[in-house]
Amino acid sequence: MAKKLASIISILLFGTVLFAGTSTQAANKVQLTWTAGGTGGGWYVLAAGIAKIIKEKAPNIDISVIPGGGTQNQPLVGSNKAELGFGMPPFIMAAMKGTDPYKQKYSDLRTIGGQFSINYVHFLAAEDTGVTTIRGIFEYPKPIRVSPMKKGSSGEFTFRKVMEDYFHMTYDDIKKKGGTVYFIGYGAMATNLKDHRSSCRHHSGNDPGAQAADSPGVGRSSPDDEEGIQLRLSHD
Repeated sequence: MAKKLASIISILLFGTVLFAGTSTQAANKVQLTWTAGGTGGGWYVLAAGIAKIIKEKAPNIDISVIPGGGTQNQPLVGSNKAELGFGMPPFIMAAMKGTDPYKQKYSDLRTIGGQFSINYVHFLAAEDTGVTTIRGIFEYPKPIRVSPMKKGSSGEFTFRKVMEDYFHMTYDDIKKKGGTVYFIGYGAMATNLKDHRSSCRHHSGNDPGAQAADSPGVGRSSPDDEEGIQLRLSHD
């Protein structure tokens, strides 16, 4: 992981040198916006750290890091609302082609480096629910309170696709049964689960992830644990 981060930082710093060279060495200020992930998440912290390193090496370059998400960043960069952004290959390609979850093409997107780690789909349920499988979440006999991450995140997209494609349910179905859906960030999801405001939560990330470690007393599952469920996000 450290070597990968070093490689990414090296790429960005190399770009910094190019920027500095074309601006007559600190003669002109360069202001960039970097759309990352949810506040407190890995992408946000990483982008802020790299922005600080670049600022130290090239004081004329200011990078403002803003909250974003795995499906949200591509349109922000593609519509010139941000110059830089983190993304996952499947969603970058979907944005360039204008396929689900995007309604238009962002063909000008370009990648300059990667990659961090393999991302897994995590489903977590409070231990006192007795839920031990993904199916148990969507077939829970009582009103269930779920936290699928913020809208615009890759995690919310994958949760919704599993729910719709494999269990033929929608958020409205959860609400009709008396349940609640919280579109919130990492920190709030962990707090909700600890305080029993949520019955289950979901996120995408590395395994084991800090977000899962922050939620003690939970059962965990992933699509590969469930017979008949295979989540495929192609980036061909």
